[in-house]
Amino acid sequence: MSLSQTANVPRRRSSIAGGSNPSLYMLGSGGPVPSAPLPFSALLGTPQTASSVSAAPTSGSSDSSALPPGTTATASLGAPPPLFVVPDAFALVEPGIYRSSMLAPANLPFIRTLGLRSMLVLAPEAPNRHVLAFLDENAIELVHLGQRSWRSSAPGWRPIPEELIKEALEFLLQPKNQPVLIACTSGIHETGAVVGCLRRLQRWNFNSIAVEYRSFADNKARYATEQLIELFDVDLITLPAAPPVAAAVAAPANGS
Repeated sequence: MSLSQTANVPRRRSSIAGGSNPSLYMLGSGGPVPSAPLPFSALLGTPQTASSVSAAPTSGSSDSSALPPGTTATASLGAPPPLFVVPDAFALVEPGIYRSSMLAPANLPFIRTLGLRSMLVLAPEAPNRHVLAFLDENAIELVHLGQRSWRSSAPGWRPIPEELIKEALEFLLQPKNQPVLIACTSGIHETGAVVGCLRRLQRWNFNSIAVEYRSFADNKARYATEQLIELFDVDLITLPAAPPVAAAVAAPANGS
């Protein structure tokens, strides 16, 4: 597998293209099935168009659209820009979906720049009172799936019940909930399982999924989590319905 197959991985950012004909391991298929990874927009029912892709600003130009929300460009060399403390294991998963460990008060100025609509917590413990106050002040919906027991209800070897992964993915894929932050205690295991199953939906090569998971987990990677991702039944997920397409031609007026 080439380095071009690892994407959205901290400090190893390259594009996961999977080659022109990546070989995917599909359960029940009896072997590799040639297929191309799905763009994230295809899962949302809103295929990406050329007009939705913003061109990179040319050198020497000032593009305020590239700045975080609430930040303005300035030509003065006065006060230095504010310093942000980024949460551990923070990364962009897909446009509108972020991942990290549980938030600390020092992370909140940075999180404000993301313009979140919701936060999906997979850890058993709730966010601390400073984070809860921040979410309330900024009208960010908190969904605490982790308050259910991850392990006691998981049958057999599974570290996380498939029902919770299904519920988490269906929440993430709803455009009305984005931008959304996924968080768990370390930002590695529960979050890694959900993101890995999202990659399965996107038809990533499993080797690429494992590389992404291990890049966050490092020597804390768990075989059971990787096995759960590989065996997860993606047919359980109900994808968002495509938005209705407006009629291209208006109905003719009476008498015309």
